[in-house]
Amino acid sequence: MELLQKEKGKIQQERADLLTDLEALVKEKKNLEKKFQQMVSRQVQMAKELAEEKALMEAMVSNQEIFKQRETEKDKQIQELEDQVKDLMFYMDTQTKVEASGLKDEIQGGQLILQEKEKKGRRRR
Repeated sequence: MELLQKEKGKIQQERADLLTDLEALVKEKKNLEKKFQQMVSRQVQMAKELAEEKALMEAMVSNQEIFKQRETEKDKQIQELEDQVKDLMFYMDTQTKVEASGLKDEIQGGQLILQEKEKKGRRRR
């Protein structure tokens, strides 16, 4: 009988130890579930931020392309204006020279014919 009592005490002690372990495991499981939920929330937040950054990057690339096109157009306009200024300066310079020339009437009534220069062929060595 005493042996049964010892065995019973031993089993009860094991049961108590197992219940203590079970409580610790349940508590640890709850903590891990809480951390898991936090990680899931963080992952969702980071996915949203990534999507926002991708959209922002696409908008920036699009804007960059637009600005490059505008810059190209402005460069063309600048070149055209520079050409016009050059032509105008040539015209004004020519007008000043014609006015100062003694042949003013002949020059104003005359015609100017421009010819292209002939290209020289390659020379053989």
